[in-house]
Amino acid sequence: MSLIAQKKFVEMFRTRVLIPAVGKNVDREQARDVIKGLADLITEILLRHDKVNFGRLGMFKAKKMPAGPRWNPATATKFTVGPHFKFVFVFSKCFKALIKEFESQ
Repeated sequence: MSLIAQKKFVEMFRTRVLIPAVGKNVDREQARDVIKGLADLITEILLRHDKVNFGRLGMFKAKKMPAGPRWNPATATKFTVGPHFKFVFVFSKCFKALIKEFESQ
């Protein structure tokens, strides 16, 4: 998924799922502030290359990526990228087992 598609998905998920879910107990503006604050906090922690654990759901972490050659498919040019960090979300074993159980029903 491209970076633009990821950003659009995150924005859609935030506005159509998270804000209405949080907004059941608080007004929409407060829900928006809570979610923005949570996103800012997660970003700040990941930029320090720490992990953010969400219990049985999983965790956000900064994954160290090695340097290496890359290829731009749009322009067909090759370039080298230095070592960097990639932010990922990893689902917990417990959550994966729950999904498998749900899919088998």
